Amino acid sequence: MAAICERINESLIPDGSRFDVAVDRLYEHEEPTAAEQLLHAYQRLLEVVDEEIATIEQQTQLAPSCRKGCAHCCYYPIVITPLEAKLIIAYVDVLPERDKERVAGHLQQYFRQYRSQLRELREQSYEEADDKRLYKSLHLPCPMLDTQSGSCLAYAVRPIPCRTYLNYSDPRVCGDELLPKESFSYAFLGEYYMQALHEYIQALLMDGEDDETLGIVYPDDSLEMEPLPLLLEKWLLSARG
Repeated sequence: MAAICERINESLIPDGSRFDVAVDRLYEHEEPTAAEQLLHAYQRLLEVVDEEIATIEQQTQLAPSCRKGCAHCCYYPIVITPLEAKLIIAYVDVLPERDKERVAGHLQQYFRQYRSQLRELREQSYEEADDKRLYKSLHLPCPMLDTQSGSCLAYAVRPIPCRTYLNYSDPRVCGDELLPKESFSYAFLGEYYMQALHEYIQALLMDGEDDETLGIVYPDDSLEMEPLPLLLEKWLLSARG
């Protein structure tokens, strides 16, 4: 695995052109509202991340051992921007009513059940919140994880940390080891993805859209990062009040 990782880092990291093509095509796509256009762009750019990973896997003849129900990495810190958290919420908001109610009920139960762990997380610094060892000691699952089935309630829009962390060996190592050496991170794709998302948002703003029509506060929502549980907790509190 070490040799494959070295090969990927030396010669298989993409140049970002696939994201450029995706953005060009997004300009030609229309949705009923600007907020829906942004959500569509977010989903499409996440798909491009998947496509880039699939290309590298084909070139290296790798196949991930990650499977539905294997949720060890869902107890790692998922640190993202408020922008991405708002787009995940926007995705949930357009789900069929039954699915939306299921997610809402799940989140309410989550924040009740893990109140003490969330309090500890709020007291940590950013560096501590991003530290896998400290975070895993909280035994705090991702808010979008259905712990009964081991499935993600927002799988289609799972963010970059979830999407780019893969295991290519025995999946049991993720449960047995705190920081398994057999896993591989495609985090380098996150830079291309975020650049493309920024480019598309800026184009929408130049076309006359604003924060209100997009449902975000730009660029403020993209400048800081927090653990996903805290971002969703803030959203839930604001929705109540």
